[in-house]
Amino acid sequence: MPVPTRRHGLAAARHIAVDLTPQAIEQIAGRVAQLLRHQHPPPAVSPAPTPTWMTVKELAHHLKLNPAWVYEHAQELGAIRTGTGPKARIRFDLHTATEALKRQQRPAAAVSPRRKSPQPTPYPTSAPLLEIRRREVRGVRPCR
Repeated sequence: MPVPTRRHGLAAARHIAVDLTPQAIEQIAGRVAQLLRHQHPPPAVSPAPTPTWMTVKELAHHLKLNPAWVYEHAQELGAIRTGTGPKARIRFDLHTATEALKRQQRPAAAVSPRRKSPQPTPYPTSAPLLEIRRREVRGVRPCR
């Protein structure tokens, strides 16, 4: 087949498209789609983040918090109990916990209020202090 020149390019392209069978067009379209998928993988779209369940220790480590604080604020962080007893294990969804922490944050102005200057004490500073006695003298045994 002769190579189309610039002047006759559209006419040649129309002629080639007419000569292709529907099966050949389907094969070409499939191959083009395959090449495009290989070059540009589809973006990972998830409507809602998949829950990432974490223990108290894991959540505290991930958020750089004290585990005791996480236990104290478990209800606010969206804790899920995995049992019914008094010592039932607690699990947290990472996304829910981070969203709860964001809601708790206050504006910077409200976080650190200005401190008042210290007031003078009404007591005289030259008051005599009581004598401190050693434990043995008071009758208390030292802890060992």
